[in-house]
Parts: sequence; C-alpha cells; structure tokens
Amino acid sequence: MEEICRQCLLRDQLVTVVAYKGHIPVAASIVIWGENIMYFWQSARDTNFSYAGANSLLLWECMKLASSMGKILDFDCYGSVSSAKFLAGFGLYPISRPTVYKYTPCYGVMKEVKRLFPGWN
Repeated sequence: MEEICRQCLLRDQLVTVVAYKGHIPVAASIVIWGENIMYFWQSARDTNFSYAGANSLLLWECMKLASSMGKILDFDCYGSVSSAKFLAGFGLYPISRPTVYKYTPCYGVMKEVKRLFPGWN
C-alpha cells in the first residue's frame, strides 16, 4: 500500500477526502485514480462518532470529484445487503461479484453455524 500511495502521489493521482464534525475529523478516505477510473480505495472513521452519514458524505464528495474529472468512480468493497441498498439510494445498480474464500473444513462449519445462529458462541 505504501508503494501504491508513493507512486500515486508522484503522479498527482491521490487525494484524501475528510469529513468533519465542527473542527474534528470523523471519517476519511484515500482516493486514487488512473486515466479513466477513480477508486474509493481506503476509508476509515472514528468509531466514537456514531453518525453514519459521514461515510455517505465521503462517497458523495468522491462522486462529485470523479464527475468533475470525467472519471468513473469505483467504490467496491461493500459486502452486505444493507450496503447494496445504500448504494442503490444513489441511483446506482450494485453489481454482485463472486468472492472465493479458502479455509479449513472445520472453520467453514463454524462460520456457517455462526451465520445460522448469530447469538451462538
């Protein structure tokens, strides 16, 4: 990641977008781009700040930035139904991409049990 950041900075292809509450930063994302596509690459938020709208604001600002630069915004890495609904709220159509996981059979069984019985430990 460090090398990707370094190369993007050398090419002026990286920006950090930050959401504030007053003067306090509460969420931020690193955005990088190439010729045609901008990537909502890394994001983080202050877990002490309970307002989820900060991430929505970051995405919205990134959409505006990508549009102003004539680029497509790729903001993958949303892996839940609620996230898909969130994205659809922007008028976008989420694209489902298969994910392949590799783990031991025992871990797979435990993972499935936890999925079926969320309160079970």
